[in-house]
Amino acid sequence: MITVSALTRQYGKRLAVDDMTFDVAGGRVTGFVGPNGAGKSTTMRMMVGLTRPDSGEVRYHGVDYSDLKWPARTVGCVLDARMHPGRTALNHLRATAAISRVPAGRAEQVLAEVGLETAADQRAGKFSLGMRQRLALAAALLGDPQILLLDEPSNGLDPDGIHWLRGHLSDFAARGGTVFVSSHLISELSMFAQDLVVIGVDGCSPRTRSRRSPDAMTSP
Repeated sequence: MITVSALTRQYGKRLAVDDMTFDVAGGRVTGFVGPNGAGKSTTMRMMVGLTRPDSGEVRYHGVDYSDLKWPARTVGCVLDARMHPGRTALNHLRATAAISRVPAGRAEQVLAEVGLETAADQRAGKFSLGMRQRLALAAALLGDPQILLLDEPSNGLDPDGIHWLRGHLSDFAARGGTVFVSSHLISELSMFAQDLVVIGVDGCSPRTRSRRSPDAMTSP
């Protein structure tokens, strides 16, 4: 369970996130949808401590992110698919594993899990956007987390890749994991998300439009 309570963030005179409040249930895929500029990425950055909120809090099973003993083993996130272009896929994951205090052997396992085992020795700088998205997801999975936070993970994926991603995230949730995934396309999320958080923009102020609606979205 993720509990987001009254998150607010302002940049100068621009209110990027205004009193954002919602829950994310465990064992389900929750979509986070809204137009570009509505505050989705800022909200997700605040959820993992990359951006400090002006007010509000986020708790994972009642614990603040900053108080998690091993964050990578609780929350795996993909907020940006950029990575060092000179590193191979395998070395990128080994470096990430070392930073996250995860055994290096997990690198090969997650590469296979996202279908990149044959690209292990290729430099990330030569990857397509879709391959970078898969590698970013592999990095998020290194700690075998209970929760996945993914910002626009289907960006750059071809139709087969999108189909694979939907299945992977649905399987993760079916095994008891929690998935929170953003998109500006409600049609994309409607294909696999079970719950939905919708935000819109009134002037410069994003607001939560709806809270969890278990029957609103079902898998095809």
